[in-house]
Amino acid sequence: MIIGWAYFMAGVMTVDALLLGLLLFNVKWPKHWKRNG
Repeated sequence: MIIGWAYFMAGVMTVDALLLGLLLFNVKWPKHWKRNG
């Protein structure tokens, strides 16, 4: 059960990190995205 909880926490942290990184990336470089898109 502890191993399952560790896997769950790792998965949540990974997803949160990816979403946060994506959000910061879009907020930090909007001009770059608009220029390329």
